[in-house]
Amino acid sequence: RKQLVLSISSSIPLPMALGFGRKRKRPVATTNAKPRPKKNKPTKKHGAILASKRKFSGDIDNMQVENTELNNVSEAPFQRMRKRRRLNNEDLEEEEEMNVTRVAIRQKVHHKLMLYFFEQLMIKHNLHKKYTFESEEVSFGMDLFFKDGMEANRFADFCESIIPCKVSRRKSQEYAIEIGSVCKGDLVCLPQRLFNKIGGKTGPLMLCCKVTKDYHFVDPRTAHGFKMSAVDFFKYEMKPLFSYRQLENYTVLDVRITNGKVHQKQFVTGEVQLQKTSQIGQHLDALPSAVCCHFSHVIHPGDTVLAYDFKNSNQTEEIVNTFKKYTFPDVIPARKHHDFSRKRIFQLKQLCLERDDDFDDFLDELEEDKELRSNINLYKNPNYEPPSGESKMSTLAGVSLDELLEGLSL
Repeated sequence: RKQLVLSISSSIPLPMALGFGRKRKRPVATTNAKPRPKKNKPTKKHGAILASKRKFSGDIDNMQVENTELNNVSEAPFQRMRKRRRLNNEDLEEEEEMNVTRVAIRQKVHHKLMLYFFEQLMIKHNLHKKYTFESEEVSFGMDLFFKDGMEANRFADFCESIIPCKVSRRKSQEYAIEIGSVCKGDLVCLPQRLFNKIGGKTGPLMLCCKVTKDYHFVDPRTAHGFKMSAVDFFKYEMKPLFSYRQLENYTVLDVRITNGKVHQKQFVTGEVQLQKTSQIGQHLDALPSAVCCHFSHVIHPGDTVLAYDFKNSNQTEEIVNTFKKYTFPDVIPARKHHDFSRKRIFQLKQLCLERDDDFDDFLDELEEDKELRSNINLYKNPNYEPPSGESKMSTLAGVSLDELLEGLSL
């Protein structure tokens, strides 16, 4: 109190005298006692550290389990890296497979004559050297695998330019090529609307006489024919009525050329009498069939022709009912039959198709048709030896040495 009174009475301002203007100093201890050590107040950071220490000390018993889990977690990236390295080659192969373009070639028939011919066309044009692909035979066709998609596209264009087919692109890396189901020598029945469009120039039954990128048909009665593009073929959904496996042997009893006019540079109409070869000498009551023939200029009595038995077939009832105004023959001759020797003077290269019984029939077809074999390469058979007493073949059949090439290696 004395001090306060003195400060008030002195010249010191009142606020300062009351202690509001400056910080008051603590009185200094006059005793000799040691001061207590200062304790740091816990902060939020310290609290978190202490909490983590308590949690760590509480879970010390489960440290081994946690270490195992941590090791597994830390090991996972390295396991993935090792797996990636181990399967590196497999991944590359899968990536290559993903980049491969597949070309599926199919023909919905039960023989491989057209496929054999298409294989030889590929060899003739050196496609196995121009393009890089792998081939595999499958049911009703074959698959080609191209590493370059542009090569697959060019191959599809090649198919459209050389055989009657329909090309469609299923996916970004897959082509589907469907070859027409009609082959050379097959008998077809024209659809009603196509028959009406032609205008009665031919009959409803037509023989396929030639296959290029288009189909060539001929009427076996009148030798008149027409050409059909692949687009129209698939538009009218043409299918064979008789195939080459349904051909039967008939013996020629008599030939009479009715018109010496040559149609399409290779056909001459005439009337022939045919008797089924299997019935000669066994069925005395079997009468010969008198039919029209479009190749009467190359056959003589005693020769054998291949023909379709239209009368006794169970596939013709619907056709007869559809074309009631048309008179159908009992037998439809297709071509002359040649008995070729299995020891041939020529050989063919092989790409991917396996050889079977159809291949021998294909070779017979090549020997019969000079125009057909002019589109492919024939090679000399070094093991060929002409048999003694070999019968002379017709001038329209047989392969000469001038048509053969040297070398057979692909």
